[in-house]
Amino acid sequence: MKVMLLLFILPFLTTVTVRAAMRAKDISPLAIEYFVSSDLKALLRRLDASLQKNDPTLYATLQAPLTDAEIQALEKKYDTKVPAELRELYRWKNGQRVDGKTRSLFGSKTFMTLEEALLNRDELNDLTTSEQTEDQFKIRNWWRVSWIPIFENGGGDYLCYDTEGTFTGKPNQIVDYYHGENYRRVVAPTLTAMLEAITTIVDKQIEDEDDYTRAHHPGYPRRFDLTE
Repeated sequence: MKVMLLLFILPFLTTVTVRAAMRAKDISPLAIEYFVSSDLKALLRRLDASLQKNDPTLYATLQAPLTDAEIQALEKKYDTKVPAELRELYRWKNGQRVDGKTRSLFGSKTFMTLEEALLNRDELNDLTTSEQTEDQFKIRNWWRVSWIPIFENGGGDYLCYDTEGTFTGKPNQIVDYYHGENYRRVVAPTLTAMLEAITTIVDKQIEDEDDYTRAHHPGYPRRFDLTE
C-alpha cells in the first residue's frame, strides 16, 4: 500500500523537494531511484540526440549500454554498490572505445567503461591503504576511497564521481584528480551539471566546460591546494 501511494505522489513532487529530502535522509530508496532516473534520463536523451546530430564520429566511439544484470555482475565482482546516478549513466553508454584517434568527451578525457572505473578505483584505493604506498598518497586528500574515476586522459589523471563530498561537504560532485599535481579541482557540483556542460558544448553553444560551469554554477570550478 505504501509503495502504491508513493508511486502515485512521485510525479507531483518537485526535484528540489526530493533533493532536500535526500539530504535529510528522509525519503525511501524507491523515490531516490525514481528521481535520479527521471532527471538523468531526460538529460542523457538530450545529449544522445545532440551527439548523433552534431558529432556522429564521436558518438560512434560510445559503447553499448549495460543492462542491470551486467551492472550487478560488476558490483559482485568488485564487491561494491554502484551509486544510482552512475547506474543510470552506464545504462546510457558503457564508456568509449579508445584508440589513437578517439576524441575526448569532456576536456582532454575520455569516458571510461564501468569495469575500467571500478578496477582503477580499486588500484588507487590499494595505493592509499598500503603500508608501502608512494609518498604522495600519504598527503591528505591526494586520493579518497569515496572517489570513482569515470573519465581519464590515459596518463593517470581522472574525473571522479565523489560520493563523500571531499573539500566541500557536498556529495556526488565531480573532482579532477591529478597524479602529479598538489591540488584538486571540483569541476562541477553534480554529475548533472557536468553532463549539461558536455551537452551545451556538443550543441555548439559554448566551447569550454569551465565557461559553462562558471556561468551556471557560481563558485565553480573550485580549486583546493593539498597540504602534507
